[in-house]
Amino acid sequence: MNIFELIKKYDSENQFNVLLNSYEQIEFVQGNDFNLSSVVTEKIRNVVICGLGGSAISGDVFFNVF
Repeated sequence: MNIFELIKKYDSENQFNVLLNSYEQIEFVQGNDFNLSSVVTEKIRNVVICGLGGSAISGDVFFNVF
């Protein structure tokens, strides 16, 4: 069984492609005028990002971008 057959067999929700194409989400944010200056940042004291498994990657991206 090759890798593509294994992915098809065990990845019923297509998470492999979600991960493979996750860079598109970052490009989308960069391509749009997303900036925290529109938020009242002086009132923000703490930010908590929670996740299980790969969802914690968003916290790493946020930390490195801001």
